[in-house]
Amino acid sequence: MGYFLKEVRGDFARDAATHGSMKPNAAYQAGDILFDWTPFDLPHAAELVSVSIIGKGTEGADQSQPKINFYFAKSIDGVAPSKLGNTNSAVNTPTIAAGEGWFNHVIAKHEFEEATLDGTLDTDLIYLTAISSSTHIAPNIVLQAEGKGYNNVYLAATVADGTPDYGTGVLLNQGSDQAATTTRTTLTVDGVSALLVFAPGDVIVAEDGAAIGTILEVVSATSIIVDKCEAAIEDDDEICHVSPIRVFLGFKW
Repeated sequence: MGYFLKEVRGDFARDAATHGSMKPNAAYQAGDILFDWTPFDLPHAAELVSVSIIGKGTEGADQSQPKINFYFAKSIDGVAPSKLGNTNSAVNTPTIAAGEGWFNHVIAKHEFEEATLDGTLDTDLIYLTAISSSTHIAPNIVLQAEGKGYNNVYLAATVADGTPDYGTGVLLNQGSDQAATTTRTTLTVDGVSALLVFAPGDVIVAEDGAAIGTILEVVSATSIIVDKCEAAIEDDDEICHVSPIRVFLGFKW
């Protein structure tokens, strides 16, 4: 018997480019999808014994952490579960005609809530929130992937209660905008200090879903270096996190 940890980063910005109201910097409501099915691999079966998240703040300030419903699913005959719906919107009502039979793929649900009333770390730690499920709702769920050996299990998340807001308040400050580029580039920003919001390794997008890239360095409150800028972005576009929460799943095998 041993233990291992899996990190899952869902894409909160997936539908922003095609659905203007579903921006990653807009507040969520109860029932809204935070992120859709995101794969991670497991041995044939393992027991989920802990769930923790690291969540970003709201515009450089503390985040009001919501209760989150985590759903787990597996593939059926090699087919992954179909789309739950658009991010920052309610779950679709599945229709067989549209091939949206994701309900047969679901194998478990876990409602996540913070262990204490105040799960916020010291503000010197970039206004992150580190919280774990209360001991009285420890998961103790056995998850089993389809087939033998290592295969994908899928995680999706919706807001059970609360109104989380993962807006950054960091705006592009370049009067000539920013052209797409495949090479390392520096972005000049204003608004909320980038030092309170970003860190190397964060994957970022513009508020309209235009892909940027991965942060290499936060130089100052008004300057960040990225590995590329996949799409052109405009002056005063808010720069957002693709994955403002990181989910850590602890397993016993």
